[in-house]
Order: sequence, then C-alpha cells, then structure tokens
Amino acid sequence: MVTMEMLSFCVFSNRKLIARLVVSLHFVYELQDKILRFGYWRDVIDDVDSINLNATWSLFLVIVLLAVGCISLLSGKYCWVGLISLTTFQIPTSILFEDSWYECFDSISALGGVLAVTAWDWEEHHATDDAQEEEEDYASSHLRRQYVSSRRGMMTVTSLVGQEHDDCDDCDDDDAGTPSVENLLQPANNT
Repeated sequence: MVTMEMLSFCVFSNRKLIARLVVSLHFVYELQDKILRFGYWRDVIDDVDSINLNATWSLFLVIVLLAVGCISLLSGKYCWVGLISLTTFQIPTSILFEDSWYECFDSISALGGVLAVTAWDWEEHHATDDAQEEEEDYASSHLRRQYVSSRRGMMTVTSLVGQEHDDCDDCDDDDAGTPSVENLLQPANNT
C-alpha cells in the first residue's frame, strides 16, 4: 500500500520532472493535434487573409518548433532552446489564430510556465556551477596552504642546515658548520 510519506517523497524528489511534464502538456497537445489533423490546420493557415504564406511549409515549421521545444522542455536539456522554440510558435499563433481573450491568456500562461521552468533550471544550473567553483577554490587554497607549510618546513630545515656551529660533532671537516644529510636523518641521542 502506498503511504502518504512515500507519495510525498516521490513527488518531492521528482518535482522538477513533474513541473516540466505539467507545463509541457499544453504544447504536447498542440504538437499531436497539428500532426494528427495536418490537413485541417493547413486549411486554417491557408484561410488567414492577413498573411501570405505557404500553409504546408508553415505547418511543418510549427511542428518542428513544437517538437524541439517539447523535447527540450521534457528532457530538461537546453531549456533555453525550448523556450525560444515555444515562444516562436506561441506568440504568432496567439496573435493570428486565437479568437478570444481567454485563449490568448491561456497561451500566455503556458509560456509563463515554460519561462518559470527554464528560469528554475538556469538558477539551479548556475548554483551548481557556483558550488563547484567554491569547492575548487577551497581545494586550491587547501593545496596552497599545504605547499606553503611544506615550504616553511623546508625553510626551517634549510635554515638549520645552513647554521654555523662552533662545536659540532655531526659536521664534516671540509663543510664546517653544515651537518651531513645522514646525521640529520638519524634520531637524536639524548645521552
């Protein structure tokens, strides 16, 4: 049995996909309607007196715009391409073929949904980029700190090696004041 917690988890974890599905319903319906009733829509485009277009090629263009826009919107890839495609389809359609204010505002609200999903995707994408940059900055600064501390350690060893010793048993006679590497690596005798 499906519990409310399971349902809310499924909805919450897939909320972006659900939003894309709901927003795309208008355009998916338009796409299948244009394909299934191609002859009807060709005649509708041909009957518009204000434009002088080849109806068949115009309808092919409409189908391509809808297909590219729907695929982009549903997949979540290149949402800005989907936004441009669906806007290019919807604005002339609303101006030329919508008969009532209700239909015009319905089309505008569908475009508003596409704009909202695209903005959500863009914002989330750039937030991920910013987080990756911060992580890379942290990693590089951490490596820089390690390098500096290792350089400081080397500077300390170098300064110890370069010190002049007045009475040093570990020093070679020809390198007075500079202990040999073997002597530096041996543990100190506390006798």
